Amino acid sequence: MNTRYKRMSIIFLIAATLRLLLFLVIGPWQDEVLKTIVSDDGSRYHRIAVNLVENRVFSTSEIPPYLPHTFTTPIYPLFLSLVYAIFGQKPYITILLQNIIDSIICVLTLKIGNKLFDEKTAFWAGLLVAFEYSSISLNELLATDTLFTFLFIIHIYLLVNFIISNSNILLVSSAIFLGLSTLCRPVSVYLFTFIAGVFLLHFRRNLREGIFKYSILILVFLLAIAPWVVRNYIVSGKFLVSSAQERVLHWNLPHFFNDPQTSEKEVPSQQIRRIPNPSHDPSRTRNDNQGVPTKKNSLNAVLSDSKRYADGMIRFFIVIGSSRFPALLGLPSYRIQREDWDKGLCEAVRVRKDITSRIAQAEPGFKRGRIV
Repeated sequence: MNTRYKRMSIIFLIAATLRLLLFLVIGPWQDEVLKTIVSDDGSRYHRIAVNLVENRVFSTSEIPPYLPHTFTTPIYPLFLSLVYAIFGQKPYITILLQNIIDSIICVLTLKIGNKLFDEKTAFWAGLLVAFEYSSISLNELLATDTLFTFLFIIHIYLLVNFIISNSNILLVSSAIFLGLSTLCRPVSVYLFTFIAGVFLLHFRRNLREGIFKYSILILVFLLAIAPWVVRNYIVSGKFLVSSAQERVLHWNLPHFFNDPQTSEKEVPSQQIRRIPNPSHDPSRTRNDNQGVPTKKNSLNAVLSDSKRYADGMIRFFIVIGSSRFPALLGLPSYRIQREDWDKGLCEAVRVRKDITSRIAQAEPGFKRGRIV
């Protein structure tokens, strides 16, 4: 095994160990955590996946008539429905797969670094992503983050290889994965505009070829998302990837938009993207429509968020295994006493199994690890 493959293996093992450790600590197969996972956005994805498996409709309706749903893009619910079709309605299987997928993302980061920089820089880039605490925590939710990042980083990897080799097959493949990324999370529908700069820079000595190649990228990208856009037009009368598309930039880039018309009264609560912030003070969580800075304050906002991120990362790794850890992720602590946590991870898992057994006996309406 050469040095490059050794480094890839090291990155994957570190990433997988951190993520699976959190998976065991949280225990998403436990009934109490299952209720937390299948809530907010997770409940919407779960409901659509169940309808896809049982009723063959893309809808959040629990009873007929199953009204067509246009807010959520299809890739993540389809992924979830595939898991349900194979393993049954067990969200924790999806969580486990997301941890593995996120570990692969770290390896892809290293591979991209190897293409663009030297092997040492690539290794540190992969290692940084392996320890990135927000992605580690988001893996434990039914959320699009992990799958979107996976699809998008494959797009970047293929695009980098196209830039190096000028292969049209890689260009088309890259455009397809950009389309899949958009069908997983609608914000990426705008990302092809930023890629234009890459083509202009790389083909600066032959702009005609650069424009032609970029046109191929856009055409294949549009073809990839076209079936879903047409479906939405048929059911809603609008050519959109998502009914949220008109607001998606405001939600994902709040520092650069100051829209006084946007408020929580105007935006349904289930459409407001709230990301768990592993901070000691939950009140400091930054939500999309709360405390949004104006453009003049963008730099201060970036500095403030960077400081908050560093603080969150330190606290995240310090408190793993402590009695405070589940609360930081907004999860129930299972009433495990501090002394039980302080005995270590194995003892905490053993105590959780005992508690789950008692919950199952007290609540026969729940099956272990499954929504019924």
